[in-house]
Amino acid sequence: MESILQIKRGKKMYEGKVTYEEGDLLQAVFDEKVDLPVGDPVSCMITRNFEQMHTFEGVILAKDDNKLIVFHSPTAKEFKEQRRRYPRFEVNLKGWIRLPGTEQEKSILFYPSVELVNISLGGLAFRFDQKIPLKARLPFYTELYGRGREDGEVKAHLEVTHAREDEGAMLYGCKIVEIDSKNLLTLRKYLLQRQLEELKNMS
Repeated sequence: MESILQIKRGKKMYEGKVTYEEGDLLQAVFDEKVDLPVGDPVSCMITRNFEQMHTFEGVILAKDDNKLIVFHSPTAKEFKEQRRRYPRFEVNLKGWIRLPGTEQEKSILFYPSVELVNISLGGLAFRFDQKIPLKARLPFYTELYGRGREDGEVKAHLEVTHAREDEGAMLYGCKIVEIDSKNLLTLRKYLLQRQLEELKNMS
């Protein structure tokens, strides 16, 4: 499905082909040099498959001569509808979970640790050597940038949606069912950085 991005600035209209669209980011390539500064807000319209049109306000995050990366923050309704479309990134991180039926500890670091395999804004997967029932609710904690970085701490509640054996352990897929605004913004910032790195490597 082809998507076209139109950006209006004053009387000038730029039209480009969308080459990447995941979560909050989209990238478009234009036939001409785009004279728009990084950091500027822009009025955009995206047309999908020459039929569906959607207007939004975006911010230019990066640019080459004829290529733009635009940040588009969704409304609450859009976020709810599009959450599963957010990109999932492979990771090699440690996480901690509180198992069903266990007593609450003073620190979540006293809970069993798991091997985090991938993560997105809507869910994650981890390996663990014990069996956990499907639909179990698990308090979860991880440190996205390693120990001692408060800006990478994420706490949330998970629900186990599927499980299978993997590399001598169990691989659990979970959706995030409860997360506050602070932790959501921390996770979103991390995923946005990963997206920008991916786009840079694709160039």
